[in-house]
Amino acid sequence: MQSIFMIVQAQKRIERNIIHRKNSRLSAFDNIRNLPKCEVPDPVSESQKEVEHKRMQLEKWKEEKGEKRKKLLHNEKLFVAGIVHPPLKYVPPPLPRPMPSTSGRVSHSIRSNCQITQKNSKCSKSTKPLHSFKMQNNLHS
Repeated sequence: MQSIFMIVQAQKRIERNIIHRKNSRLSAFDNIRNLPKCEVPDPVSESQKEVEHKRMQLEKWKEEKGEKRKKLLHNEKLFVAGIVHPPLKYVPPPLPRPMPSTSGRVSHSIRSNCQITQKNSKCSKSTKPLHSFKMQNNLHS
């Protein structure tokens, strides 16, 4: 315990000596350069006071404007460049249709529905071709 105390005291003494050396070196340099000791700052003129006041007002204004911008940016949505898509809405899938029975037993209503749809599909088919092309007789000219 006593050895730790002595080590701590030695470290403090070394730090004090370093600080004392720096101060004595600086004071020696000041004496060589013949610098006047000035403890009181120079009086500030009215124009300098006015310039300082305007600078302080400008700094306050910049801080307030920065705070306003931060609030606005926090509240607004970010700008997204590119193709605009409407918001996605969930559309449930359509209900599955009842499949026809694979067993040999078919109810009367299902059989009649099948016959009606077959008749409609036969009637809706047209005999007219989808595309018609003109025949050109002038092939050898």
